[in-house]
Amino acid sequence: MAVMEARLPFFEAQRSEVHIERLTMRYTDDDIEAELRSRTHADAYWLQQSALALFLAQHLATPLAWPTLLPISLIWAPICVVQLLSRHSLSKLSDPALGYRLGAERMVALLVCGCVAQWLEVWTGSLEPVPRSLAIFYYSHFFLIFIMFHLTHTAFRLRVVGHAAGILAFSTLGWGGPLSGSRSFSERGQPFDSTLILLFNTAGALIGNFAELIVRRAFMATFLEKKRAASLLAKLEQVTAGKEAGGGALR
Repeated sequence: MAVMEARLPFFEAQRSEVHIERLTMRYTDDDIEAELRSRTHADAYWLQQSALALFLAQHLATPLAWPTLLPISLIWAPICVVQLLSRHSLSKLSDPALGYRLGAERMVALLVCGCVAQWLEVWTGSLEPVPRSLAIFYYSHFFLIFIMFHLTHTAFRLRVVGHAAGILAFSTLGWGGPLSGSRSFSERGQPFDSTLILLFNTAGALIGNFAELIVRRAFMATFLEKKRAASLLAKLEQVTAGKEAGGGALR
């Protein structure tokens, strides 16, 4: 009990100074934010590469079972390859933080390009509407992507761009008119496509947000505890040095 009472005032003081911004998912203390990213960039790299390899395998295998989906795979399979190679080259930079940031930016840029290309395929009629079950399968990719964005601590502005690209790619088709056109991504059409992509995006963002929050809270507690221990050790060394200097003067 005595140990807990001694520690409580410290943590109460720290909580008033250091917070996690729930919307942007950043620490208010830049030192902790930099430390988190420096310690997790290698894990983030392997998580991104594993997810991309999985998506690539899916897009290579899907046309074998459903040849009509080849146009989609011809968009996303090359994008996965480019990002895999690009992220690998960035991992060799001498500055891991720079590779961390550039890798996330390139991934979101390629995601936007893929969404635009897929939108054009549907709008021009190059891609036939896909069955409902396959549409749900493709929507689930965005669910996993946004969880991955949180687990790899992707910047808030990049997550917003990714959400916008994914939602607009599916929700702006099939409503009729010269811009939206009459074709939808799925055979069910609108508002099915818009509803499903919004649900998958929202679910991915919520689950990813809570998962990242757990990681950040645990890391912050450990970081502050180490910082407190280092501060106490430094004070102890000062006191010890002072006593030794005082003892030498008395002699």
